[in-house]
Amino acid sequence: MKKSLCLLMLMMIVWSVSLVSGCNETHSYVGESEHWKGTLHLTQSGGKEVEEGTIVYKGKDKQEVKRVTWKVQGMHGERGGNDYLTDGTIRISDSCTGCAMQGKDEPYDVTVEWNGVTETFQMKRR
Repeated sequence: MKKSLCLLMLMMIVWSVSLVSGCNETHSYVGESEHWKGTLHLTQSGGKEVEEGTIVYKGKDKQEVKRVTWKVQGMHGERGGNDYLTDGTIRISDSCTGCAMQGKDEPYDVTVEWNGVTETFQMKRR
């Protein structure tokens, strides 16, 4: 009887912790155009969404890429900037709580403008 009661209590504790912490899902998205490649990691947990990633210039002449205007569009919003690059890399970082969540199979649309050139591509879940 004591073993059954201990086992029941242990199961209730594990169940309670899982409810409080919520499910933690991480998905990776990748894509590229002629001159740029992007990677984005999306983590969704307990009503919070965190996006971390990069958009990297693929060319050898990274020093020629100075000012870049970029945009990453998801299902429910976009983030972007107008940045000066030193290493050919744009860093993406965004989070929200209680927001509408990105569908895990929905792609992100990316637009990059630099030196009078514009390229677009999609980052899709891998």
